[in-house]
Amino acid sequence: MKELKKIGLLSTAKVALVFGIILGLLSGGYYLYIAHNLVALYPQLTTTSVSDIASAFTSATAADLQQIQAMWAVANYPWLFFLMSVILVPIFLWIMGIISAWIYNRIAANVGGIKLDIA
Repeated sequence: MKELKKIGLLSTAKVALVFGIILGLLSGGYYLYIAHNLVALYPQLTTTSVSDIASAFTSATAADLQQIQAMWAVANYPWLFFLMSVILVPIFLWIMGIISAWIYNRIAANVGGIKLDIA
């Protein structure tokens, strides 16, 4: 058995970036799917303003109004949510890859690394 004493920061970040791109595309596609279904179910979301929609619900609570505003935003700006997902998820996972590899290297230096059986 060999001990993994150190992980390369940039190699870990590179793998995390690939996962981030895949997850970003999947979640962005999901936003587009949700927006398409919202418009199909509630076509008035794209033809009226959010304040007009919210005023139609006289007994709505604050949480209900926030959900209505979120639905309105997704229905009216689906490509913005797609782009945010495709750009921000990979960046976030790249940063988390660097941080997690750095933390592992610090812990492995003090406690010892993971033991691997490499065939």
